[in-house]
Amino acid sequence: MHMTCKNTGLKLYTILFLTCFTLFWGMYNRLGLRLFSYIAADFAVFLVAAVFCVLIILQNGGRLAIGRGSQLFAGLFLLTCLEVINTKFVAPSQPFYLTLSEAFPYISVCLEAFVLSRLIRNQADLNWFMSAIERASIVIACCSILQFVLYPHMIIFPTDDLPLRNGLPRIYVGGGSILSIGGLISMGNLLTKRERKVVSWLNIVLVFITLALVRQARSATACLVFVLLAGALSVSNIPKAVRWIMYMTMAALLIIGFLFTDGETLLAALADLDAGLQARMNGIRFFAEKFKDYPLFGMGFITTSGNLDPVSYSLLCSPSGYRFDRSDVGIFGVVNMFGILGVFWYGAFLCRIGANAKKIARTSGLIHGRLILWYLIITSLNLIVMTMQMSMMIALTVVLTDKLRAFSVPDLKGSNDERSQNPVVWSESPIGQ
Repeated sequence: MHMTCKNTGLKLYTILFLTCFTLFWGMYNRLGLRLFSYIAADFAVFLVAAVFCVLIILQNGGRLAIGRGSQLFAGLFLLTCLEVINTKFVAPSQPFYLTLSEAFPYISVCLEAFVLSRLIRNQADLNWFMSAIERASIVIACCSILQFVLYPHMIIFPTDDLPLRNGLPRIYVGGGSILSIGGLISMGNLLTKRERKVVSWLNIVLVFITLALVRQARSATACLVFVLLAGALSVSNIPKAVRWIMYMTMAALLIIGFLFTDGETLLAALADLDAGLQARMNGIRFFAEKFKDYPLFGMGFITTSGNLDPVSYSLLCSPSGYRFDRSDVGIFGVVNMFGILGVFWYGAFLCRIGANAKKIARTSGLIHGRLILWYLIITSLNLIVMTMQMSMMIALTVVLTDKLRAFSVPDLKGSNDERSQNPVVWSESPIGQ
């Protein structure tokens, strides 16, 4: 059923949100925005979300109208405030503004969820928003591939430092998380026979080219390949029992192969040869030692800038001065930043996505929620959404699955069309159920 999105507020917010998050589609250096890209993007998104929050509250007659389902984000907000206080004890020399610069991406997530949950009011809005994310993924991929082809003869998207891997440049235009969520949306469209197959196929191809060749994000590419294969198996006509036998056989072959080829020695050799893997293994050991001293609350929001506060920065450095990046070690980085409390919150987050995914598949046959859940689980190893770089995915994944669940049964709580006719942004949104 074709429905036209007439929600001007949603369109404006989405355009501003994507423009800020992608740092003006990779042109931030040409515009003089020479800030650390992640912080600049998060701050821009925070400002846009904050303005829309105020407008929505004013349109609701000054009422905040937080629904029952907002406990997840209320918990994240409280956890963030707690870690701001905790950071003062862990790193007393760190200026307060640096702590806030590390904390505001998580506050921004709460604002983003509030805005999106109230702007997406019906199925037409949801379809348009998903399509916008998908097309933004295509634009980012095309820009990245274009710069890769033209580099170094022409620099369209300049960066302060262009790292190399295996002798090839690693191009970062912006909005890496958009590639991931856009790819998952396209996978869901293809595997559940939704419309716009050409766009979805194009996006999938471009995303994999960008991740594998241009960004050279090996683990991200592997995760998406795994999710695509698992999704294809889940919607096939293969009986469930046979699918489980296939899964167990694949796992058994991997284990047998690991044992008979002296896998431990091979992994050790690989770690010695691969600098990225070696850094992650050392990081896990480092954060495991830190856990003994900071188990419950973690170490909080230690600055990522050694130039601004070298004393606090050194708290996450080895004796040789090597800085261990929390974003490289997944759940271990979460434990170091938020402690055990953060792990409990992340578990509640996954349970929310899982409950939505199950309901969506049962009522509408769509597997978008299931793909998102699988991706979130396997990327918890090193690409977890609880990092500054990927925190935007928290709001997107929750709101998308909440809305897919709410609109999978049109008459669940009355007519969606009636709600869309209401000039006041309705407060009983799916995120509040």
